[in-house]
Amino acid sequence: GAGLMTASYLYFYTQPSGEWKGCHGFDATMAAEGTVKPHRKVYECADGRHIFLHGGFPKLKKGLTDFLECECTVKAMSDKVKRWKADDLEEAMQRRGLCATKCRSPHEWRASPQGRAVLDLPPICFESRRGSGSVAARLLPSRASRPLSDVIVIDFSHVI
Repeated sequence: GAGLMTASYLYFYTQPSGEWKGCHGFDATMAAEGTVKPHRKVYECADGRHIFLHGGFPKLKKGLTDFLECECTVKAMSDKVKRWKADDLEEAMQRRGLCATKCRSPHEWRASPQGRAVLDLPPICFESRRGSGSVAARLLPSRASRPLSDVIVIDFSHVI
């Protein structure tokens, strides 16, 4: 089946004990599918493939409805998307600066230019933002119950 790897939704499952349960983008995204808004949803295209549309910001939402020439309802958007092949719609929307991506299987994602670019990177990369010089690594407290237990804020509020 199609995965939502290109939408970059990664759900890291850990237990309160710290036990690692894995990273599941597809399962958790599909489980949340019924809770999302029409402008932030996966739709089936004419070729049977799926595309994820993200209109989470007002400008992007307006861009999607203007492009599709429809109201922001699941039925209206679905009817318009169903007229396109996934590759063609992705390309046309991205050319207009909209946030749309064809859903790819993990194999397709790894073979894509973006997938190849990040293939050898770890799942999470930390970069220091404290100037251009090297910064000494911050040691975790000796009694840390979990790896990030002393981290106060991790901000993912602006991801686009």
